[in-house]
Amino acid sequence: MRSQFKVLQNTQNLRTASSFKKAAFLPSMGLAVLVFSVWGAAQSISGDLIGTVTDPSGAAVNNAQVQAININSGQQNVTKTTSFGGYRFSQLPVGIYNIRVSAQQFATATLHNVPVQLNKTGTANVQLRLGNVSTTVEVSGAAPPVDTSTAQLQTTYDSIFSQDLGLTTVGGIGAGILDLSLLSPGVTQASAMGLGTGPSVGGLRPYDNNFTIEGVDNNDKGTTGALASVPNDAVEQFVLLSNQFSPEFGHSSGGQFNTTVKSGTNSFHGSVYEYLRNRNLNAVDNFYVLQGLTKNPRFDSNRFGGTFGGPIIKSKLFFFTDFERQPVGLTATSVAPVLAPTAAGLAAIAADPLLNQTNFTVFKKYVPIAQAQAPGPCTAGVNAITFTGFSTPAANICPAGSGLIPMGPVSISAPAFQNFQNFVQSVDYNISSRDQLRLRYIYNKLDQIDTAANLPAFYSIQPFRYHLLALSAYHNFTPSLINEFRAGYNRYFFVTPAGNTTFPGLNVFPNITLLDLGGGLNIGWDPNAPQGGTQDLYQLTDNIGWNKGAHDLKFGMEWREYIAPSNFTQRAFGDYRYNRTQLFLEDFSPDNFGERSSGSTIYYGNDSAVYWYANDIWRVRQNLSLNFGVRYEFTSIPEGEKRQALNSLSNTPSIIVSPVNQPLLFSSPKAPKNNWAPRVGFAYSPGSSGRTSVRGGFGMAYDILYDNIGQLAVPPQVGATFDTSLPVTPHFFANGALPGGGSGITTYDVTTAKSLTSNWIPPEQKWPYSIQWNLGVQHSFAKDYVGEIRYVGTHGVHLDVQDRINKLATVGPSNFLPTYLQAPSQATLDSLPITLAALESKAPYLDPKYANAGFTSTITADLPLGWSRYHGLQTSLSRRMSNGLTFQASYTFSRTIDNSTADFHSTDLTPRRPQDFNNWAAEKSVSALSRTHRVTLAAVYDLPFFRNSNWLMRNVVGHWEFAPVYTYESPEWVTVQSTDDANLNGDPAGDRAIFNPSGVPGTGSDVTALLNGAGDTVAYLANNPRASYIRAAPGALANSSRNRLATPHTNNWDLGVYKDVAIREKMKVRLGAQFANIFNHPQYLPNTWPGQGLGVNDVAGFVSVGSSYQSYLTPGDVNFNNPKSVFASNARSIAVVGKFIF
Repeated sequence: MRSQFKVLQNTQNLRTASSFKKAAFLPSMGLAVLVFSVWGAAQSISGDLIGTVTDPSGAAVNNAQVQAININSGQQNVTKTTSFGGYRFSQLPVGIYNIRVSAQQFATATLHNVPVQLNKTGTANVQLRLGNVSTTVEVSGAAPPVDTSTAQLQTTYDSIFSQDLGLTTVGGIGAGILDLSLLSPGVTQASAMGLGTGPSVGGLRPYDNNFTIEGVDNNDKGTTGALASVPNDAVEQFVLLSNQFSPEFGHSSGGQFNTTVKSGTNSFHGSVYEYLRNRNLNAVDNFYVLQGLTKNPRFDSNRFGGTFGGPIIKSKLFFFTDFERQPVGLTATSVAPVLAPTAAGLAAIAADPLLNQTNFTVFKKYVPIAQAQAPGPCTAGVNAITFTGFSTPAANICPAGSGLIPMGPVSISAPAFQNFQNFVQSVDYNISSRDQLRLRYIYNKLDQIDTAANLPAFYSIQPFRYHLLALSAYHNFTPSLINEFRAGYNRYFFVTPAGNTTFPGLNVFPNITLLDLGGGLNIGWDPNAPQGGTQDLYQLTDNIGWNKGAHDLKFGMEWREYIAPSNFTQRAFGDYRYNRTQLFLEDFSPDNFGERSSGSTIYYGNDSAVYWYANDIWRVRQNLSLNFGVRYEFTSIPEGEKRQALNSLSNTPSIIVSPVNQPLLFSSPKAPKNNWAPRVGFAYSPGSSGRTSVRGGFGMAYDILYDNIGQLAVPPQVGATFDTSLPVTPHFFANGALPGGGSGITTYDVTTAKSLTSNWIPPEQKWPYSIQWNLGVQHSFAKDYVGEIRYVGTHGVHLDVQDRINKLATVGPSNFLPTYLQAPSQATLDSLPITLAALESKAPYLDPKYANAGFTSTITADLPLGWSRYHGLQTSLSRRMSNGLTFQASYTFSRTIDNSTADFHSTDLTPRRPQDFNNWAAEKSVSALSRTHRVTLAAVYDLPFFRNSNWLMRNVVGHWEFAPVYTYESPEWVTVQSTDDANLNGDPAGDRAIFNPSGVPGTGSDVTALLNGAGDTVAYLANNPRASYIRAAPGALANSSRNRLATPHTNNWDLGVYKDVAIREKMKVRLGAQFANIFNHPQYLPNTWPGQGLGVNDVAGFVSVGSSYQSYLTPGDVNFNNPKSVFASNARSIAVVGKFIF
């Protein structure tokens, strides 16, 4: 069974040309690529600016000289208008520019403060007046940028948002600047999925997102997500491209998360800053109240640093530096309220005649003793656990012979720390008007205590290191032919160790989970330990931009080389889960789940990628552009996956794996070589103002398969996976539990190899991809505002899913135990023909064609069977900074349907495998990523009052700034589960519940087994017949669908408040406070950490796995559909901010 994953436990992107010319230019793209391009990564780190120059009558002015002058660095770029009056600046550094236009018989016109945004083509049209060239006319300010040439969907965030919104300032404990993506239209919060980083963009999985810094790949190829981070005070611009984007962007089909770093200017500038977060500033989260705490555990985060930048040679050579540290002291606590036996309860347990003293000693050593029994009558699951088979003595308020052992709440906590460092260096060199160089280096260092284990005795120290280097060179061959070359390097290193503590009689200490101890308790190391790895990326880039008449052509190629060794054996120490603690203490095998993998080898994720693209923006008229583009991607198979060929003696071509229609062959997989992604679009701007753009597009985009898939799919010659089975057996740990260990390559005969085979990778690989389409209108109005409304659709294809290809469900529509709402008569029970014992004798049922061929172990495979469909109405309204106010608001109305969302055990909220391995159609449902409504508003308002008053009024009464962020989001849908192997296919992960349409919505019930006269279980009775969800016990037939239960919605206000005091003209002190959930409105959500200030607006992956989440999803459990008892309440947290800016 493959449910764990390699994870980073960091708890804490004109006139009409003839059809002949169009046909001639499109084929020329490929030739131009061969002539001009070298291998490289195609994603640019700049912006483009286009426009049309006209005379007072609206006629085009050709051969006019157009200058773009960067107001900070003084860099000048010059071009001339075409015969159609159009001009284009390609690959300009992001920033603010003045546009100066001169032509014979016309006065020179200057357009001030024109923004150039990252990865965006802005429009700045200029109308000239008659006069002498020596006469200069100041043109009214440029309208906010509207894209009048492409269908690309993009949201840009500048340094105002990155510095002043509290959601970006948590530093190394959160996603930082990437959290701004949640303010964009078309996204939904998806961090509770655990794997990947970022929101769901257009209904796609979070690990479909792509992250770059200065154009360099910043993705973790092991489990996806972002690697290095940039401090918010060092960010120039952050851009999210969503779904429909230019063919120069690829690697992933979801969001493109692109970040650029600040550069120096012609004046020296800098800052010294501190962001202080402290437990004493925060409200107490309900999560802690349930543990009996009256104040917050320790959480002290002090992020401090400074920036400095300026000219080395004015207008030529610039630098910018940022360095910060962030020590975090905290108290690690259990992820859910835990109940444990009282001292009297332990004494009662000691009376069990079958008690295993070894296991009991381990239990007493590591499980805390409750000081008192939880209040209320002695009730199983509330303040007691059940023991059977002997007469339990009286203990606390539990009477003798009740079979109940008293329990009370225990607080599990221990000191922990995180030490994070971040260093950023940028250098910009304007060699000449034709040549520029840009250098960027980013270094992150993190050392922390790994608190993923439940108990402090099993904590360990984790080191993480990150390096990113980017060197870019720009050369203008002519004003219409520009080349960008980039070399990039990214290195990442981590270790998750496990200590030397062992279980008596074993050489390791396994993970032992006792599910009936309140929300559940795990005894053992981090479930993902031990592991470690390194990832090195080497990247080269070249982009060519060529403006030829009515065509703006762009092409480029990309080469990436990865060297990525890692070591990880899933469940290397064993993973054993008990529904009943008594079974563990009596040394029986697990009654819920048991699995262990053997083997220990280095997995090499080494592979190469080659991409190329070509794009033509054909300006059919001054106000109509057509886009024609294509992208090709090839990614080789990681070296580690090729070890599948070690098991080639198990090849059985007579077996066709029906879901993918491929023979059962064990060989080195073949990478697809036909991944072509066409993209077409149009942009129509009525009239000549460039203030309105009607845009639409259609395209494809491919994804990659991350290394964790191949890393865990090991052939038996490298390792094997072993599972426990039902019914339970005695002397489990005394007999060594499940086998493990082993290293290197083992040679087997064909019979043994087949019997040990537990994984399969389809030889003919298919990369996931999505089809995307959009149609919308963008309009600039009232000088400072841009509004947009659009329809966006996506269709995910060949998404990765996890399946067991040789297992059949024993239970089916004609072979199950009935579940009654009202108790049947004994005669009815005696007449039932099927017993649980008879069903279990066949389970888990192997597909005969596999069993007859010798495959007797469970075979897990990751298959391209997943799909998703998204339809969304996306709207946005933004105001650029003017008169001290800027804001961005968005509303999305959408729905996503899929047949799978998670493919690894990164969440318990939606199962990673289907309920029935042979019925994927039954998995179709509303997606866990679907949110019907999402509303966001973010603003920064520098109050205009007293700006022109005397010093005292300006600096005492004036200079206040407010930065609110509002978020409303509809609930996340989760799956009600039996947390038991109801259909007896050997896997409890996907088994759902029984839905009672006449029940009270949102209520759940456990069941009681009903026996026939011979004492056999033949049916079940719902304990609460009025419940809408009833647990499907072993042998019962579940009928509910995926994702029927809604978690609470999000309704949250954050606020930043700042006070500036001017010291001198260019020096000021800023003091402020940032409030997350300022109104302390309880929001019980499955993706928030208590007391750390991350709130609801963090997109870092949150591993929502554990017995507490399972209890929330299990009908009849005391925590079922009770978010207050399981999730953090997102209590208000406060950060104090201090800055000296010069």
